[in-house]
Amino acid sequence: MKNGFTLIELLAVIAILGVLAVVAVPTINTSLQKSKERLAKSQEKQIIKGAKDMFSDVDDNGKLKYGSCLPGYTISCEEENLECDSDSSLENDYSNCSLCKNAGVTCDDKVLIIPLEIIQNDGYLPADIKNPETNKQYDSNAFKIEIRNTGSDYEYKIVKDEVDEN
Repeated sequence: MKNGFTLIELLAVIAILGVLAVVAVPTINTSLQKSKERLAKSQEKQIIKGAKDMFSDVDDNGKLKYGSCLPGYTISCEEENLECDSDSSLENDYSNCSLCKNAGVTCDDKVLIIPLEIIQNDGYLPADIKNPETNKQYDSNAFKIEIRNTGSDYEYKIVKDEVDEN
C-alpha cells in the first residue's frame, strides 16, 4: 500500500491544468471584454434616453420644460410672451432658453450640444455612471450629447472629448 502520489502523477496533473489554463484564460478575457462593451453600449443608450426624457418632459402647465431649446423648434410667441412679427411664431434663436445660457452648452440652428452633467443635475440620469473600461466615473464635461435637427426628427449622439481619464 502506498501513501500519496508519485512524481509522474503530479506532473501529469500539473500539465493537464496548464493546458486547461491556456485554453480558458483567453476565453474568459474575451468574455469579460465583450461584457464591458455591451455595458458601455447599454449605458450610452441610457444616456440618450435621459436626454430624450429631459427634452420631452413637461412642466406643471403642460409646456415642454426644455423643448424650446431644441434646434429648429418653433416657439409660440404667446406662450413665451415674446414680441414677434405678424406670423405669431419664430424660429428659436436660443436667447430665451435658460438651458442654452448655462455654461458648456452650445446651440445653433441645427445642433444643441449639452454636457452630461446638466442631464445628471436635473435628475434624468444617475450621477454615478461609470465607464466600464476604466471603472471610473465619466468626465461630465468631456462627455456630451449632441442633438441634431434632421428636419423631420431629432438625432441624439454621444460626443466624447479626448480627455485622459486616469
